[in-house]
Amino acid sequence: MDLKDLMANVRRMLEEDHAKLQQCAEERRKREEVREARRAERELDVGYIREELIEIQNAFEKLKVIRADRQDTDHVEGERGADR
Repeated sequence: MDLKDLMANVRRMLEEDHAKLQQCAEERRKREEVREARRAERELDVGYIREELIEIQNAFEKLKVIRADRQDTDHVEGERGADR
């Protein structure tokens, strides 16, 4: 093998390595895009869940107020009935 053949082999190996590196970089970029998309979906899911929890909490607070009002009304009506 002469110097020209050796140089050609080195050049071919460098080109192959460069192609492999480019392929790895592209695969990594795609994985990162998928990872970012999943993270964004999770954030949307978390935001949605937070909104739902706030709505449930508000409904629960209203229910507690209604229940407290009903108990006060029942108590007052009970006292009126006892006074008669």
